[in-house]
Amino acid sequence: TQDGKQLLSGGFRRLIAWDPAKGEVMRENADFKGRLTAIDVAPDGSQVVVADGFPGRAATIHVLSAFSGRQQWSWSAHEDTIPDLRFSPSL
Repeated sequence: TQDGKQLLSGGFRRLIAWDPAKGEVMRENADFKGRLTAIDVAPDGSQVVVADGFPGRAATIHVLSAFSGRQQWSWSAHEDTIPDLRFSPSL
């Protein structure tokens, strides 16, 4: 996150929030259907947006609380991998 208190990493079906000062896992979300292909944090640090899916299949975008890791909403984006996404800097 922008404040440096969390480092986010993704893989197959999971998003991990790390404490970079301690090198420890703070929280792990394993509620995704495929590999995570893009991650971004809102400018105010309150939300995380994640894209997941399988190549050649419908990708899904998920918005989560950066504090709790709970999913706030998700939607099917289009019929292939999402390689990148960003929050608007004006949020």
